[in-house]
Amino acid sequence: MQVMTFGASCSPSCAQYVKNRNAESFKKEYPRAVKCILENHYVDDMLDSVDTEKEAISLARQVHYIHLQDGFLIRNWVSNSREVLSALGEGASTLVRLDETTDGQTEKVLGMWWDTKEDLIRYLVSPRYRHKELLQGRQRPTKREFLSVLMSIYDPLGLISFYVMSGFLVLVILGI
Repeated sequence: MQVMTFGASCSPSCAQYVKNRNAESFKKEYPRAVKCILENHYVDDMLDSVDTEKEAISLARQVHYIHLQDGFLIRNWVSNSREVLSALGEGASTLVRLDETTDGQTEKVLGMWWDTKEDLIRYLVSPRYRHKELLQGRQRPTKREFLSVLMSIYDPLGLISFYVMSGFLVLVILGI
């Protein structure tokens, strides 16, 4: 196979393996970028944080270079810094600046919403059926509705898992 078949059930696993194996070959030359690729990537999404804009530019360029060596084209960079975005777009035709979303400040990152203006991760609860009334306190939830609301919160990094688990514990303690 010469090209990754997206949509096949094995594609994410194969892409992870190739991405990680390629990164390992650059471990001595670019240790920080390799660490980012191994620990802060999921298939083609990278989520990392650094202290300075200079570090962000350097890291993005190194990650881009490493991936390019094995045929992975990383594009659609998003940052809360205009300086970083403009630096990644200059002189690198393969790097494409992702335009802001319709509200001008949020981007979907690993299933969560990143407010680039305020630099915050936002969580949305699914607006299914009667959740609006439940969340506004206008209706007392049943156990099923309470669990449905808790289960609709997607938190792959576990940043708010303490609060979600507290909701489950309320059900157990109250014996609902």
